[in-house]
Amino acid sequence: MDGQESFLQMSRGLSWRWTDSVEVYDYILLQEESRILGTLQINIGIFHLLLGGLWYYIQITQFAGTDPNYKTFILNAKYPLISAVINVMSGTLAIITEKKRLRSLGKITVGINVIGIIYSIYGLITLIIEFLSYNPESMERNWPERSGKLLSDYLFIYTIFYIFVSWTVLKWNHKAVFYSN
Repeated sequence: MDGQESFLQMSRGLSWRWTDSVEVYDYILLQEESRILGTLQINIGIFHLLLGGLWYYIQITQFAGTDPNYKTFILNAKYPLISAVINVMSGTLAIITEKKRLRSLGKITVGINVIGIIYSIYGLITLIIEFLSYNPESMERNWPERSGKLLSDYLFIYTIFYIFVSWTVLKWNHKAVFYSN
C-alpha cells in the first residue's frame, strides 16, 4: 500500500477501521469534549468582535467632538478585534484537531492556545488599567461613558472565561500530544 504499512486504528468508540493514510506516531487520543470547548472559543471570539465593533461605533458617534473622561485604552490597543481572530482560530483548530486527531494539528492547537492565553492576559492588564483610570462622578451623567464602561466590563468577563476554556483545551491537547503513546 504505497510503502506505508496499514495499521488497525480505533476511530471513535468501539468502531475499528483499516487505514494507511496516517502514520501510527501521528495519531492521538483526545477527549471529545474539546470540540465543545472549541465551539465556546469561537463564540467568545465572535462576542469579542461584536463588543469591539459596538465600542468603536459608540466612540465614533458619541465622542466625536468631545474629550471623554473615560479613557479607552482597550480600543487603542485594538484588543477586541485581534483577540476575536485569535479566539476563532484557536476554536477552529480545537475542533479540527478533535475530528482528525493528528499529532501535528495538536501541536499547532497547543501553540495557538498559548498565544491566545498570553494575549488575553495582556487584554486583562489593559482593561484593569482602563478601569483604574475612569472617574466615577463623570459616569453618573454621561451615557456614552457609562455604556463604554459596561462594554469593557463584559469584555473583561468574557476574557476571563476565554482564558479558562483555552487553558482546558491547552491541557488536553498537551497531554494528548506529548504524553500519549
